[in-house]
Amino acid sequence: MIPVSKVINNYPNIANFFTEEWFVSELKKDHKNIHLLAKQLTFNENSKSSFVYFDHVERCLNELKDNITGHENHFKALKHKERYFGLLAELEIGLMIKNMDFEFDFEPPLSKKSSDIKITNSETEIFIEVSTKKGLSFKEKEKVGNSCTINEFETRSPEKFKGKIIKESEQLSKTDPGIFALVIEPSSIPEIESIKYAFGFSRLWGKYIEPGINPSEKVKKSVSALLIYCNYTAINDENNCFCRKEDSFLCVNPLAEFQLPTSVIHKFETYGTEIIVPYLL
Repeated sequence: MIPVSKVINNYPNIANFFTEEWFVSELKKDHKNIHLLAKQLTFNENSKSSFVYFDHVERCLNELKDNITGHENHFKALKHKERYFGLLAELEIGLMIKNMDFEFDFEPPLSKKSSDIKITNSETEIFIEVSTKKGLSFKEKEKVGNSCTINEFETRSPEKFKGKIIKESEQLSKTDPGIFALVIEPSSIPEIESIKYAFGFSRLWGKYIEPGINPSEKVKKSVSALLIYCNYTAINDENNCFCRKEDSFLCVNPLAEFQLPTSVIHKFETYGTEIIVPYLL
């Protein structure tokens, strides 16, 4: 088990939000009820993947320190297990935006407070609603011998994502370009194609052209783009060490009432985001 003191002493920004007393209290809970951050301490002290995760959270809190100022009460809820994944997602998207050299604010001014992030671009203001989708569930497929179990992912169809996109897009500004950002867990990476098709349109142009779902009128009008994002711990092929990786895809909506400026799309592309442009029949 990793000592609590290692986190408190080595990660000052985490310690500002998660006290030693909080970690100790969480570790007394049943394993399935422990907060995800505290759960990292339950692994072996030599577990490098846990420290890579702590490094990631510390980096988000440290590099966004100025942006978090004034919104401390909002992000204090990181301590709550039910809200942690959603708030960390806001930080991850915020850090992504900051690394693209955009000026931005969390929890925009009162008149636009529905959205989570506001980008101030030279051409326009852009509002981002950040949402999350939990990972795929496992389905038992076959048992081998007495102890080995083979599982397969239950992939979800585009229809399972369409409703979420429609509902959450209601939070976007009605008078400015808006991006719906869906942050997914690593186990949902195989579902990325389904999420793209759930965004709508008769066809989507990417590596392949496949049938999509006709977009709702709300989505066609108000969502300038769908951003799919995943940040996860993986093995670096070059040195066989754990590291954090991220995948991102920006599906542009050519029918939106307020279009993303070309300069903004270019920044995403330069950052390494794959740009998906619908092919309309």
